Amino acid sequence: SSWKELESVDSIFTKRVANELLLNLTKNEEIVNPIIAAKKGAILFLLDQYIISEAVLKKVVQVLPNLLMPWYYLGQIEAKKGNVKEADKYYLYAMVLDGYNVKHEDIMCYIHSDDIHRDIKKTSSLYSNYRNKFSNWYKLEPLIIDNYFK
Repeated sequence: SSWKELESVDSIFTKRVANELLLNLTKNEEIVNPIIAAKKGAILFLLDQYIISEAVLKKVVQVLPNLLMPWYYLGQIEAKKGNVKEADKYYLYAMVLDGYNVKHEDIMCYIHSDDIHRDIKKTSSLYSNYRNKFSNWYKLEPLIIDNYFK
């Protein structure tokens, strides 16, 4: 990803950016806009702040459960903790929201393959398009994290 490339070129700069993000993102705030909170949770996940990310993403799915990527990131967090059954549950929610249609007996094979991660990342471009439409409709400026979805 672009972030990893920048990190290898200028690690001091990327650490400063990450620290600045963490200062702003780790504030425990009420969720006013679940779309922005979902992005906050994604950024925290990408900065390896899994505990805070999980808390934010769980609040997001309570407020707006039809967002795909928070479920996916919750699955990623549970997988990192070694909670395979819990991760599978979150991945299944993400698949349902993605409209993915597999036969019941194939679902677990699909979830445990790398295909789910590849396909979710393809879907994230659709998520990005939806985000753009959302921001145009509601006249809100989105936080740009597209490079993390590549």
